[in-house]
Amino acid sequence: MKPIHPHLPAANLLTAPTLFLDDSIPVVPHKSKSLSESTDAKAAKSKCNWPKSSAWPETIHKRAPLKAALFDMDDTLFDHQHSSRQGLTAIQPSYLCLQQKTLQELERDHGQLILDLHTLVLQGIITLQEARTRRFQRLLARYGETISTEAAAVVAAHYREAYQSVRRPVPGALALLQALKERQVKIGIVTNNLAAEQQAKLRDCGLEPFTDALIVSEHIGVAKPHPAIFEAALGQLECAASEAVMIGDSWEVDILGAHQAGIRAIWLNRYGQPCPNPALAAEVHSLKPIDTILKIITT
Repeated sequence: MKPIHPHLPAANLLTAPTLFLDDSIPVVPHKSKSLSESTDAKAAKSKCNWPKSSAWPETIHKRAPLKAALFDMDDTLFDHQHSSRQGLTAIQPSYLCLQQKTLQELERDHGQLILDLHTLVLQGIITLQEARTRRFQRLLARYGETISTEAAAVVAAHYREAYQSVRRPVPGALALLQALKERQVKIGIVTNNLAAEQQAKLRDCGLEPFTDALIVSEHIGVAKPHPAIFEAALGQLECAASEAVMIGDSWEVDILGAHQAGIRAIWLNRYGQPCPNPALAAEVHSLKPIDTILKIITT
């Protein structure tokens, strides 16, 4: 594995998911909202918000024809949150301390542990299996339960089995990729992860036939938001930054990273977070309706 550059900016869980560990990702905090309130909020925010900038219409007019669309993977194309909740729900009955926590609390603490451990995986310091085992040892220890490495491995396997059983694309993702391919737009996926894990998600979700390039931090040697991984994607897709767009759910990693690389960005804000800077990116709350999203991407 090619080590990730050690001086990359640290992930910020309050902005969006950043680094991914095969079957896990930090979930955007819902603060005091319930799951049903979060779902209602997403449904109520189905419209798309354009950046509030007087220069925006002129920018659109002068934009080069679109040749490539870059996408983040987890919680942009692949519905990680759905799978992760299934995995956490599956292991929750196994220990009383887990039963005493809400799903939102488990998601928050589980996600933070992924941030702590996945950087070590990408740097080649620990293996993927070691990270999975340590993740659940530390999660249970946080709640006052000490378990052996062997017991933690059993919990990790149970989680992963449930996680993989319900893998699915984010609603609208398949139709959007198909529509872009019909318009001769190349599709690249830019992701902080291991190649084998992301390739499996592509296959399981039916995304592989629409993907022209999979650009993973494992191969490039740096992770988003470093400009080099975006430049590698542009090189593989044979297009200039002005001819591409980046769609992702992480403001810090996807949006700021694309901006630093000179690529137009669209923020997929499925959880209704406040937009840090509307001038930097168009904002959508869903990948549907397809016609609306296509218009934002291609014009």
